[in-house]
Amino acid sequence: MTDFVHLTVLLASGSEPTLSLPADAAQIEALRQVLSKSPTAPVLVELPMPDGTLLSLPSTAIVGVRTRPPLSMQMAITLPTLTVSAQSAPQPVDTGVVGTAEPGVPDGIVPVHAVQVREVLSPEEHARLLAHVESQMASFAGTRTSTGAMNYRESMVLYHFAPFDELLREKVRGLMPQVCEALKIPVATGAIEAQLTAHNDGNFYKVHNDNGSADTVHRALTFVYYFHRQPKGFSGGELRLYDHKNHNGYHYAADSYSTIEPLDNSMVLFESREMHEVLPVVCPSQQFMDSRFTINGWVAKA
Repeated sequence: MTDFVHLTVLLASGSEPTLSLPADAAQIEALRQVLSKSPTAPVLVELPMPDGTLLSLPSTAIVGVRTRPPLSMQMAITLPTLTVSAQSAPQPVDTGVVGTAEPGVPDGIVPVHAVQVREVLSPEEHARLLAHVESQMASFAGTRTSTGAMNYRESMVLYHFAPFDELLREKVRGLMPQVCEALKIPVATGAIEAQLTAHNDGNFYKVHNDNGSADTVHRALTFVYYFHRQPKGFSGGELRLYDHKNHNGYHYAADSYSTIEPLDNSMVLFESREMHEVLPVVCPSQQFMDSRFTINGWVAKA
């Protein structure tokens, strides 16, 4: 008996056509390839709809795919990450960087580097942070990008969340020497920006970097602290970090990448120039407290 997968295709226009396909259908592999590549020239994707029609659309129109039962649309291999306890004294770092060179990486491609830190907050701090988020649900606002692009970022943000903003800044400051040594960059000692975001069902953030505009060029290092309540109420929402290539002084995303799971009470840090995206989140309950939460921010250049 053939297993079927029910798919909801998330389009940039906001529409969400649904269809059912065998788990080994060629169309699923086509969607997987579309979602696994950085934006290039669009290709035509054809999907058979339940009413007998054929939906033909360019690959660039597809934002994401929800599947039931859950089906991974990922093609790249998740590389090993550094495990560091933020509750103990920092240890020297010389291995475990996400994106170390792997066999098969094309010549001219510079592997992305990032550091992942585990157990960032104590259990008591983590519980108080979740309680604070729940008390501030009405204060979250829709996100936007520095360019004002539409259908590029879908999430909610809380800009003021004292005292947890300063708590995370302290954690980041304490990690700077170790992290910057691992990334082989000068220690970032400038001001630290921070915001608290929530990604619920269907939310995403397309490929971008964090210092590509006039008002963000001062950013040197990006950090993302992940947290959520238990049991986990969502899937997806992985951080995809792209390898890069340089041409005429510009920094471009390559087709190869590393993928990092949004592990509860963990933090990922990487250079703000690196191209990255947030893959679509699937949250069946659509309840706010089942969201993928982050405190994300940026450390300015010295």
